[in-house]
Amino acid sequence: MKVAVVKVSNIGDEESICRGVGKAINLVGGMRSVVKCGDMVIVKPNFFGPRSSLHGATTNLAVVREIVNEVIECGAEPIIAEGPFRFYNADLVFDTLGVRRFTQKLGIKLVNLNEEASVEVEVPSGKALKKIKVPKLVLDSDVLINVPKMKTHHLTTVTLGMKNLKGVLPGAEKQQSHIHGIHQSIVDINKIIKPELTVVDGIVAMEGMGPTFGDRVELGLVVAGRNVVDVDKVCCEIMEVDPFHVEHLRIALEEGLGSNNVEVVGEQINSVRRKFRVPRESGTYLYLSNIAQRFDRLVYRISGKNIFPFLSSMFGKRPRIDKKKCVKCGICEKTCIVSPPAIDCKAGKISHRCVDCLLCMEQCPKNAISVRGLVAK
Repeated sequence: MKVAVVKVSNIGDEESICRGVGKAINLVGGMRSVVKCGDMVIVKPNFFGPRSSLHGATTNLAVVREIVNEVIECGAEPIIAEGPFRFYNADLVFDTLGVRRFTQKLGIKLVNLNEEASVEVEVPSGKALKKIKVPKLVLDSDVLINVPKMKTHHLTTVTLGMKNLKGVLPGAEKQQSHIHGIHQSIVDINKIIKPELTVVDGIVAMEGMGPTFGDRVELGLVVAGRNVVDVDKVCCEIMEVDPFHVEHLRIALEEGLGSNNVEVVGEQINSVRRKFRVPRESGTYLYLSNIAQRFDRLVYRISGKNIFPFLSSMFGKRPRIDKKKCVKCGICEKTCIVSPPAIDCKAGKISHRCVDCLLCMEQCPKNAISVRGLVAK
């Protein structure tokens, strides 16, 4: 299976970016090998929140533009579809990133997946997730094109094509993966939601404490392929991250979701390789967390109940609130998957019931939550 790696000549020029995206798609067979006339095509970028692509946080609109134009040239109907984090105002996200203006100019649909009617589907060979709710629009589409950002992530080491598909799930459904074990959940989601094409925006990437407040990396790359696991593996090699040290990617490879032979076309990995600083957790925590998640899945299969929150509270990390940065917006409390919330925004405290999902840290708009011992190296 081919994976294309293309260098963009000028990262500040939209036409250069579009040419790079077009070249990458052509190297893996061209858009017409994926899309046919009359198809309904879902284009799923990473527009999780109101953070610019120039920070390395969200997908560059020039990348999306080239994909949309090629879909239209095939005689198909492109739909930009994204479900921003459920406690962000989706209208604000789309307006801040210029997505609404972009879609209106092109005369195409923009859909908030959090508001779409969903259908519950069974996950074949699902281990963490037996069933998931998926927007009917996505299930009814003919083609799904996945357009993630190349970033590091404080929970999953990297966030690329596989993790971007978690954003397809509506509202609170996204958070269930943190209860059942994030890595296996990502793999299970990818057993249901299968993009025909993945195009990774590595124009301005992100390293360090991603996925929101990391440091920008002017990488100038586009990576594309038909198999999302293969694409993620190549991206990890570019970032000098061992794919087998990325838990969800390791599981996917072991479960046979990737290809046996990956052919890199375009730029060779050695010529574009760049070491990314990634968030690291202690080996002891990772070891205990892995055991707890496996035990939780066993108990869940037998009883239908989750005990991971209880186990995690015994050994997990504890976020802390920087009261000087905190504006008491309450997003952290709304984010918390524990009921009632383990975090008290007004008091600036986090209780022992915290299950270490770190969603509060990820979604805090003021970067006021940090974790002692979690650093980017």
